[in-house]
Amino acid sequence: MNRALLGVVLLLMVAWNVVEAGRIAGRRALPAWFRVASGLAGFLIVPAYLLAIGSASVITGRALGGLGWFWIVALALALGQAATAWLLGMVGAWVAVPLITYDALLLGVAAVRYAAALGYEPAVPLLLPGHAVAQLFALALGTGWFASPAALLLPLLAPARAAAAVFGRASRIGLATVAAILVCAIAWRAQPAWRALRGYEGLGLDRATELITNRPRGDLLIGLDILPSLSAAPSAAPLREDLELAESLGVHTIGVHVRIDRASAATLDSLDRALEPLRRDSTSLMVNFALGSDAARDPAAAEREDGRLTTDLERLVRRLRPERLVVEIPEDAGAGVVDAVLLDDLKRRLEQIASIVRREQPRTRVLLQSGVRAPRDSALHEWAMGSATSLAGAVTPLGADASGAAGISASLATIERWTDRTNALHEQWIVVAGVPVLEGEAAQRRLMRHVLVWAASRPFVRGVVLATATDYDRMTGLRAASGRLRQAVTEAAETVHILSDTTRALP
Repeated sequence: MNRALLGVVLLLMVAWNVVEAGRIAGRRALPAWFRVASGLAGFLIVPAYLLAIGSASVITGRALGGLGWFWIVALALALGQAATAWLLGMVGAWVAVPLITYDALLLGVAAVRYAAALGYEPAVPLLLPGHAVAQLFALALGTGWFASPAALLLPLLAPARAAAAVFGRASRIGLATVAAILVCAIAWRAQPAWRALRGYEGLGLDRATELITNRPRGDLLIGLDILPSLSAAPSAAPLREDLELAESLGVHTIGVHVRIDRASAATLDSLDRALEPLRRDSTSLMVNFALGSDAARDPAAAEREDGRLTTDLERLVRRLRPERLVVEIPEDAGAGVVDAVLLDDLKRRLEQIASIVRREQPRTRVLLQSGVRAPRDSALHEWAMGSATSLAGAVTPLGADASGAAGISASLATIERWTDRTNALHEQWIVVAGVPVLEGEAAQRRLMRHVLVWAASRPFVRGVVLATATDYDRMTGLRAASGRLRQAVTEAAETVHILSDTTRALP
């Protein structure tokens, strides 16, 4: 399944539900209560979907007042409509069974996800279908969609009209086929989901209070990513809460992500003023921005972008004065093969960025962020950590993808192997993120603990950034969209306290 196909399937689902609900509502021969229920089910699906997405983000979640349950109601109506159509003999079992199975799976996913968002800890078998659905979106749209609130499949209403016409029979066949394929796709991802979820039980067996390390206190820097990727001035309430959480944890570094091509001077000035109190208290600033995907893949596009990038970089560095500037390489930028020309061009652009930053703000260190699983990543990491570059080191993101605990362990082993090869001449940072709504809060807590303890026992790791403070466009926050602090907060605070000898006073 690819991006275009998934988009077409979701649009066809919306069209089918709206059209079918309208037709059923207009059939006077059907019971009035069934016509009303079917019309209501078709009408509510899209608004309920939007509410489900909005309630999972702190930006809109407070205003929606916890209306995520409305998505459960819409799915229950769709499931009830399909089951009633079968029981009343309006549709045959060969159509109804795939539809009912599919709608029931989605209802279960929504109920478990809502319970997890409220702080309950669902059992691993209950988390499987939701994890599998998120995996399908990640496969179709990219890893970033795994933790997206929008990674939700839509239900399907059952037809309730005679199928004598050719089109009627064909539509039923198509409907049953789509439902069956999606059920099979969810079942196909169930085993990888099981491995990913069960793997967390073996992570972080050493509690933070038992951490023993020869590193001096404060040698391992702990950071916290705050706010969504910024293209405008940050909202006051989320910013205030994120900064309060950072201060209460006692982190050494604040991480922010900036849309460098869209963030105006006023936006950067607003952010600088908001961060000033923490920065006066010796907290450093790490600013992330991503290279354009086309520019990272195409040397010609990169050349066209260079002039604008120079202006944007100068403005950003001059106004924010970050201690570290992280350049993110897009996930799809030549990840499949090691293309010498592409790699050389990426290195040239990164050196150019380092030169601009050094000219504007000599104290700012430039780091490279890329993954660990593509051939390109190994080559870039080795270069960034070696002696032949003016970059200060590398940043490696972990977690928030379908691989779960097994992927975390493999990534940590890869980082250690790469570091042994390059002798760790520069800084190595790790960004760790869990997805508590899909994996459970205990999994997020174990993940944070495991990575922090692992990093503390590896002197080559300069710092660990916890991502993120709050649920924004991804469900990875230490704080839920409702404002509730998750289990991982206490764990992180205890570890920071032990490693830094700081006091903790959680909000």
